[in-house]
Amino acid sequence: MNQEVSQLDSPGTLDLGQAAELCKCGVQCLRALAVRGGVPATKVGRRWVFSTRLLQEWIDTRSIANVRTRLYSRPPGGVTVTRALIAGSTANTPEQGKSPV
Repeated sequence: MNQEVSQLDSPGTLDLGQAAELCKCGVQCLRALAVRGGVPATKVGRRWVFSTRLLQEWIDTRSIANVRTRLYSRPPGGVTVTRALIAGSTANTPEQGKSPV
């Protein structure tokens, strides 16, 4: 069995590359999040180390928060895709009866 796959399946720690693979993002993106404290991580020497369990919990928490935000924070009568398309199409067309300047 591939060593990387077995490390992702077992509890423990991940290096930056493995953690980025788990998060489905780039190494630079995850490093920037770690530096800012936006993702659970610690530095051991010169390397970032991520707890598999904490990283998965962080992903799950963000996913749930995103769903709640989309479901419950949309104001009534807010912008929908249809309204945005209609607004965009009328904003870019000259008014009838007037010539463009």
